[in-house]
Amino acid sequence: MKFRSLWIIFSSFILLTSCENDEIESEWVDVTVIGEAVDCRENWIIEYEDPVSNDGFDRFQEIGLPSEYKTEGLELNLRIRDPKKEESFPCTSLGMSYPLKVILEAKRE
Repeated sequence: MKFRSLWIIFSSFILLTSCENDEIESEWVDVTVIGEAVDCRENWIIEYEDPVSNDGFDRFQEIGLPSEYKTEGLELNLRIRDPKKEESFPCTSLGMSYPLKVILEAKRE
């Protein structure tokens, strides 16, 4: 009985401490849509209005930009986050390589 109680407590502790927090931080940024990516035609290149990006780039390649916002020169306010491992994808590497960002929300400025 004592062994069983210890086993239940130990198992519960392992289960509770092994859970990961899947929430990824996001931020709102002001951007300008630059144009289609050379090597990944379905994705677009976006430029930060105020390049304070932590990754050292003033531009990024998007995932999830709604089609109504895919217009060169359009100024937007986006809520973005870094991609999860399963959201990355290969490209041909013909053009400049920019970091990938996932767009969660978009609105016109």
